[in-house]
Amino acid sequence: MSQRNPMNDRYQVDEKKGQTRRSAATAKPKAKAASSVRMQSATKTPKQKKLEEKARRDERNAHDRKYYNPPTEEFKMWKKLYWGLLGLAIITTGGSYLLRMYAVVPEQVSLTVLAFGYVGIIGALIVDFAKVRKLRRAYQEEMASKATKELRAEAKKEHAAAVAAKKAAAAAEDDKAREAASKAGVPGAGKPGRKSTSPFSSLKESAIQVFQGNKKAATTTEAADKAREAANKTDSKAGKRKGRQ
Repeated sequence: MSQRNPMNDRYQVDEKKGQTRRSAATAKPKAKAASSVRMQSATKTPKQKKLEEKARRDERNAHDRKYYNPPTEEFKMWKKLYWGLLGLAIITTGGSYLLRMYAVVPEQVSLTVLAFGYVGIIGALIVDFAKVRKLRRAYQEEMASKATKELRAEAKKEHAAAVAAKKAAAAAEDDKAREAASKAGVPGAGKPGRKSTSPFSSLKESAIQVFQGNKKAATTTEAADKAREAANKTDSKAGKRKGRQ
C-alpha cells in the first residue's frame, strides 16, 4: 500500500499506532487430548533429573561393589601389604601408648615406636591410593567393557537370527506360491529354479513361459497359413494352364 500524504500527522510521529489484525486461526479452540493419551513435556523437571542421577549412581555403585576385589595375584599381594602396614601402625601406636602409661622406659623409646606407627599409616595410605585403587578401578572398567561387548554380541546374534527367520519365511511363502501355481495347472510353475524372496516370483516366471509359448504357437500358425496360401496359389496357376491347353 502506497503512502498517501507524507505530511499527514500519522506519518510525523515515531511510535506506531494501531495493531495488526489477528487471524481467525487464533480464535479456534484447541481440541482436548483423549483420555488414553498421556501428555508429557520434553523438558525434564529438576525432580526427574535428580531421580535419573540417583538411579545412575545406584547402578554404578552396585557395579563397583560387584567387582570390588579383582581375582588377580598382584591385587592380592598389594592388599596383603596394605593390611600388614595398617596392622603395624595399629600395634605400634597402641604399644607406644602403653609404654608411656604403664612401663618405666625412656620417652625416646615410646616416641620411636610411635614413629613406626606413623610410618605404617603413611605406607598403607600410599599403597592404597597408588596401587590397590588403581588395580580395582582398572578391573571394574574392564568388566564394564566386557559386559558392553557381550551385550553387543548378543544384539548381533539376535539380529542375525531375525534376518534368517525372515528369509526362511520368505522362502516358505515362495514354495507355497509355486505349489499353488502347479496345482492350478500353470505350465512350468513347479520347475525348480533360482529362488527369490518374493512369493510372486514363480507366478511371474510361469507367466513369462506361457507368453513365450503363445508367441511360438502364433509364429507356427502364421507359417502354416503362409504355406497354405502358397499351395492354393500354385493350385490355381496349375488349373489355369490346364484350361488353356
